Amino acid sequence: MVQADYSYLLRQKSSALAGYQRRMVSELQRRGATLADVQGVELDVMGKVVEATFDAVLTIKSDGRIVKANTAAERTFGHSIEQLSGLSVLKILPHYNDFTNKEHIHCAVGQGHRETIGNTYDGKQFPVDIVIDIARIGADSIHVLVARDITELREQQKQLEHQALHDALTGLPNRVLLANRIEHALALAERNKNVVALMLLDLDRFKEVNDTLGHHVGDLLLQDLALRLKDAIRASDTVARLGGDEFAILLPMVEDEKQAHEMASRVMDVFATPFQLSEDLQLEVGCSIGIAMYPTHGDDAAKIMQCADVAMYAAKSGTIKIMHYDSTKDTNSLRQLTLSGELRQSIQDKLLTMEFQPQLDLSQQVICSVEGLARWRHPRLGYVSPDEFIKNAEQAGIIRELTQWTFVRALEQLTEWQNQNLNLSLAINLSAKLLQDNQVADQLKEMLSGYAIRPQLLTLEITESALMADPEAAREALKKLANLGIKLSIDDFGTGYSSLSYLQKLPLDELKIDKSFVFGLLDSHNDGVIVRSTIDLAHNLGLTVVAEGVESLEHIETLAHLECDIAQGFCISPSLTPDLLNQWILSSNRTVARIAA
Repeated sequence: MVQADYSYLLRQKSSALAGYQRRMVSELQRRGATLADVQGVELDVMGKVVEATFDAVLTIKSDGRIVKANTAAERTFGHSIEQLSGLSVLKILPHYNDFTNKEHIHCAVGQGHRETIGNTYDGKQFPVDIVIDIARIGADSIHVLVARDITELREQQKQLEHQALHDALTGLPNRVLLANRIEHALALAERNKNVVALMLLDLDRFKEVNDTLGHHVGDLLLQDLALRLKDAIRASDTVARLGGDEFAILLPMVEDEKQAHEMASRVMDVFATPFQLSEDLQLEVGCSIGIAMYPTHGDDAAKIMQCADVAMYAAKSGTIKIMHYDSTKDTNSLRQLTLSGELRQSIQDKLLTMEFQPQLDLSQQVICSVEGLARWRHPRLGYVSPDEFIKNAEQAGIIRELTQWTFVRALEQLTEWQNQNLNLSLAINLSAKLLQDNQVADQLKEMLSGYAIRPQLLTLEITESALMADPEAAREALKKLANLGIKLSIDDFGTGYSSLSYLQKLPLDELKIDKSFVFGLLDSHNDGVIVRSTIDLAHNLGLTVVAEGVESLEHIETLAHLECDIAQGFCISPSLTPDLLNQWILSSNRTVARIAA
């Protein structure tokens, strides 16, 4: 901006001097002045222009001695005009000969701008932009050099380059610089035959920190974490922030997966000490780490990054918080990317459907409830299993939209059954990702207010593992949901690690025995003991018991003998569309409890 202002002033002054020159030449010619007089005026005007310019202007003899210099040259190089006169140009521009020797590859006379180093009177060096050309005076020729100090410009460029390659909040390298360093590390590894590891790290419950305490506190946490991570790694390693609460650590030289795992454990140790963000605010935060190795898992930066990302999501969804890439747990990435976009569009266009699997009251031998199951029949890929597209929705960040669609569809179906005088309750699954979402209970409350149905007809099923991931947060979330009047059920019970004391603290209505135990009920003594004990436990806590995975009449008879309340499985019925379900329920040998008139 400063240079632009000087340029403007110079143009203004040059214009004024040019006008003055024209007037003087015209006057001299009118008076019959000689050519020498006119040339003298022109030289005088040019001298004033040179003196007014912001750039240093030097005239230099063929032997490298400075003939003349303007005031800007004095200001630029720190020598007085008298000191510059007769001084070797190499004193202030040590690489000058590189640009004037026609035999030299860098010859730049008449070739435009070049950058070189300038020296000041006291020996300091600075970057300078120069333009060199030749002027002829009679039989002699001299070099005319225009120079500009570009120190400020270079500093601005460095700042811009730093901003382009580093994260503004933490000062760590960003995704662009990390990719560059991965490429460099892989090139060296290929030449030296060594191993490279990449770790991706994602914080647990960071969204909750932002939502509860504000983004300012979240920023403080990320800045503190950045300092800790830098202290935990070696000088040759790189820690970068990819965005949000996601970080990457590049280990350009490790011996094997074992050493990479040890480094990941060191990184995990930084979370052992709570983050002291202010005098009265201390947070305990955990993380999940995914590790990918070169050359085992890939031979380019994009593949290594993708594998580390897959491993990190595996760590986030499981109980082991450091995971190495496992190709058996990786799905086709192109398919997953395609599904993410098309699933979002299918939700918006209401192309998903819901089917319902009946649940049998074992004591009354009537259908008392159903489980609602989302179904997606892709126009090109065909049937996409719920396990795949629900996991995809969680990873792609669209699980909230999918859950909202599920709520609306469930409430619409309950309303329809109520209008048909069918006393059916409906159970739907709540994603573990949304269990601690503070907005879910408010969202469901608002939806319930728009339907004239009893809230207790709706049951939310939550997996046991989701409850145990963060017991206290889960307990608070379930309280909010229970206050709406809906029922709550633990799904897949027996696969987690919940305790009796913990179950007593939860506002639960139902316990669902995992099908893996029901499958072995008839053949495995241990499974039989587990099912019997679970039924007794649930009844002692005042909970209804549902057994899923029922595949034979023997299962039904045994479960009834054990006083299980409800059974669900293919022996009773597979999932059905709403129309088929109505026909099935109203057939002669299958009844459903009626709403009292």
